[in-house]
Amino acid sequence: LNLLSASGALPRPRAPFDPAHITVSLFVWNIMDPDNAMARMKPLIDWMRGVYIGDDSPKRLKWEGLPLQSIDRKNPRVEVSVQPWRAKP
Repeated sequence: LNLLSASGALPRPRAPFDPAHITVSLFVWNIMDPDNAMARMKPLIDWMRGVYIGDDSPKRLKWEGLPLQSIDRKNPRVEVSVQPWRAKP
């Protein structure tokens, strides 16, 4: 991820989204238990902090449920969508 980011292959926002709303899709070999799927996100979320998201605290980052999982044995990957989190009036 660091190499992709440094090369410009990963688009970077002008400023981190803070607060942020995140949706994650995992394309994996086998479907995992929900707690394992969530645990796999920690290194990625920590890496995103300060660049894509402002903070990963519950007050600053809203998850759209657990990561969605699909089997894709030819192209395993993680797809992340980060958007500004706007509180409902």
